[in-house]
Amino acid sequence: MLAGIIKGRSFFSIKFIRKQNEVGSFLLGFFFSLAFCPTMFVLFFGTLIPLSFSSNYGYLFPTFFSIGTALPIVVLMFIISYLGLNGTLLKKSRKIGKNIQRIAGVLLILIGLYDTVLYW
Repeated sequence: MLAGIIKGRSFFSIKFIRKQNEVGSFLLGFFFSLAFCPTMFVLFFGTLIPLSFSSNYGYLFPTFFSIGTALPIVVLMFIISYLGLNGTLLKKSRKIGKNIQRIAGVLLILIGLYDTVLYW
């Protein structure tokens, strides 16, 4: 779907998202964060949580992890807002977004095929 080869009804279509409430928005963001970075899920629940049980100050680890994960995004958003690039950046990203998605989709398919051939 990312490369534009497979077409189908999308769960994340504009019509579907507009009908949702705050809980739906939260769940959409939650699942997008897991989908975009599944390694964070493994790092958090597989490494950080067990480590936090074995330390005296372990209850602070998830807080610092969350701050460290969110801080680069918050800083980037602040810089974009401070420089007044909101509208300009959004317009440019819409123009080239479809091409970037197609290129990324083709690259992911090629990498998947390469891994399949290499390791099988």
